[in-house]
Amino acid sequence: QREPGARAAAQGCVPPSLLAQPPPPSGLSLTFIPSPAVLKSLNEFYDDARVSGLAVPSPNEAEFRAYNLLTHLRDPDIVWSTELLPQALFAHPLLQRALALHRLAQRANLARGERASPGAFARFFRLVADPATPYLFACILSTHFAEVRRGALEALRGAFLRQHSALPLATVARMLGCDDDDEARSVCEQVGIVVRSDEGGVAVAEVHKQAVLKGASCRSRFDPPLSLRPPRREGS
Repeated sequence: QREPGARAAAQGCVPPSLLAQPPPPSGLSLTFIPSPAVLKSLNEFYDDARVSGLAVPSPNEAEFRAYNLLTHLRDPDIVWSTELLPQALFAHPLLQRALALHRLAQRANLARGERASPGAFARFFRLVADPATPYLFACILSTHFAEVRRGALEALRGAFLRQHSALPLATVARMLGCDDDDEARSVCEQVGIVVRSDEGGVAVAEVHKQAVLKGASCRSRFDPPLSLRPPRREGS
């Protein structure tokens, strides 16, 4: 009974740019990006009902648990609490996909980062773009793309020396889930990575240990990358 209210309460939390996007093939509503506070409250309602013994099975619980996971990528306790859910709920494909995305988004180069993090940012963006990932998952995660990309560049910076060949900008774009080389250039330049043309005229990024990164974060795009958007309907 709380789910319709949670959907309604989340209305208005989405940037106008997303409102113009066509609905996803799955039929999920794109008129909102769920508020973290709303999702947290809804999950607490689920928990309270289960503890009281009055829980009514909800076909949407796994969906909203997944949204809660993806809006709290830096919460160290949310995975632990998810693992305590009933097995049938924990094994739901939506929840398992959200857990996989949550795991791949972790960073070891944060003050409170997950030290065992694989630093698998390229795999993270590939999984976001996977056709089996719900479009609304990508919408939620797009608000985290800036911090994930900065963390990725910091990790790459620590892996290369100045004498190594500069990374082709096209490779950086692919690894960071950018729409094109122009977006990759913008991301690099925002954090202080120099982008230049090599002897063959190929755009490359000077990512190495001697590169000095700016303190500013990458600007976040609310719109998911074009590659993640469903095809527009004919006539739209």
